[in-house]
Amino acid sequence: MLRRYVLTPQRPPPSSAPLPGSSAGAYTDPHIVTFDGFHYDCQANGEFVLVSAGPFQVQGRFVGPSTSGTVMMAVATADDGAVPVSIAAEPGPGSIVLNGSPVSMYLGGEATPVQSTACFVLAIDESSIDLEFMSGMKLSFSPRQSSVFGCYLEFLNIFLPNALTSDVPVLGLLGSPNGNAFDDWMTPGGELLEVPFDGGQRGIEAYEYCTTNWCIQDAADSLFHYSGNTSHATFSRCGDAYEPADLSSAPSTELVDLCGDNEPCLIDGLVTGDEEEARAALVAGAIVDSARVNSSLLSFSPTAIAQGVAT
Repeated sequence: MLRRYVLTPQRPPPSSAPLPGSSAGAYTDPHIVTFDGFHYDCQANGEFVLVSAGPFQVQGRFVGPSTSGTVMMAVATADDGAVPVSIAAEPGPGSIVLNGSPVSMYLGGEATPVQSTACFVLAIDESSIDLEFMSGMKLSFSPRQSSVFGCYLEFLNIFLPNALTSDVPVLGLLGSPNGNAFDDWMTPGGELLEVPFDGGQRGIEAYEYCTTNWCIQDAADSLFHYSGNTSHATFSRCGDAYEPADLSSAPSTELVDLCGDNEPCLIDGLVTGDEEEARAALVAGAIVDSARVNSSLLSFSPTAIAQGVAT
């Protein structure tokens, strides 16, 4: 049973001037890191709302062979009324190749060269792509070619400047940037849900949270471009029954030496049987965590900001 909370949006006052903004993200077999540092998994097939803040929204497309193994294949965003832009790890007109993976970009559903536009500045280095929008919102991601999943986005970081989050509720898979991880699970209507710090952040409880609350069910709400014969229905599989990953096998000595006690690394290694997938989770997770810590708001004490009512 999920414990529901009625949310009264409010930001605890910082003890000193806050940093410019907040960062959150997702990586590999999607492991989610919220703005306030809560870690959980969303291994589902479908298109999801990662962040929604007033007129700004970022969506992610998760694709995989089962509900125990999916990855982010594409990301799309609408920046305050601008034409939606989507980036996908797939070949297309004007695409580039980075880290062995094709990357294509679409503006308003039309293929376009992977380059800056009037709405955002795009920068490419040897392994990643950064988009900075006029609002100050930034997306950073790295494509990857995998022997298990094919080509996908290995990690995605989303930075929101304070100006975008000070006056509107921030909702979605990545939680709300207010320094309080206890309110990082919520419904689209703003009701708080109990955050499972006792182990429920992986498995069926996390799967049901993702698919019930943040899966995009209506094609009209999707910001994505669809290539070839695909459509929203091609990727909309949030009704699939949860299939738990088989983690019964003891990890190999090599996997333990690589991962230590890093759970996403161990899980990805056990699920795929591929040490390179484990290594990718280890490296990408460190990138997402580092970005969050370096650009996050100042820490607040986790004080209760809502009354809990069991339903």
